[in-house]
Amino acid sequence: MWLVTFLLLLDSLHKARPEDVGTSLYFVNDSLQQVTFSSSVGVVVPCPAAGSPSAALRWYLATGDDIYDVPHIRHVHANGTLQLYPFSPSAFNSFIHDNDYFCTAENAAGKIRSPNIRVKAVFREPYTVRVEDQRSMRGNVAVFKCLIPSSVQEYVSVVSWEKDTVSIIPDPAESIPTILDGFHSQEVWAGHTVELPCAASGYPIPAIRWLKDGRPLPADSRWTKRITGLTISDLRTEDSGTYICEVTNTFGSAEATGTLTVIGEQEKPLFQPHP
Repeated sequence: MWLVTFLLLLDSLHKARPEDVGTSLYFVNDSLQQVTFSSSVGVVVPCPAAGSPSAALRWYLATGDDIYDVPHIRHVHANGTLQLYPFSPSAFNSFIHDNDYFCTAENAAGKIRSPNIRVKAVFREPYTVRVEDQRSMRGNVAVFKCLIPSSVQEYVSVVSWEKDTVSIIPDPAESIPTILDGFHSQEVWAGHTVELPCAASGYPIPAIRWLKDGRPLPADSRWTKRITGLTISDLRTEDSGTYICEVTNTFGSAEATGTLTVIGEQEKPLFQPHP
């Protein structure tokens, strides 16, 4: 019995190939989804994938395009680390400094791909906010908007209001979210830009989540979430659908629903000149 077992073990070791032993691919950090960095500092992003033995690591844009080195702006090191160097605001390039990237690892075990990682640069720059003028009949409701520059909207929250330098908002009171500005339906030509408004009040400040046709929005650099709504640039016909803006805090939730119809080139009406 022992002799049979020993012979079977020798046979299995003889058939095993050296490259099958200890060959693997794995994720070091597959939860990495966004990297935000200061333009004055730059950033280093290690590839979240690796392998044993050492895997070939490569970076791509989410579109599948290869990453190429741009002197003093972007570089991929031999160890698979992506580096974006500090830059001045005038040198900002959204294709490089505000885009979705992913990394692959490949060895004898095969090839794996990391999830998309949003790499976004932010600037240290002064900004001002203003209130949009409104006219309303006595007894009606007036909604004032705090206009924040788009470059900083994602990082700024409105905490108080004043009238003639006197605060008109008392200390925050806990409350359920309320939609202040929503949308119903819009029709827009393909290639244009549209904003789907969704502004809400509530305390604690409600979290905002967007859905399209009942599903969370996929990663797409054309879609920008702001505190005033969702902006979609370079519209495509596949962007048509039902959009839901959900606002939630610990006391409840609210939502705004609307339909976006994107009209393609082939659908544009042809105007014939009068004879």
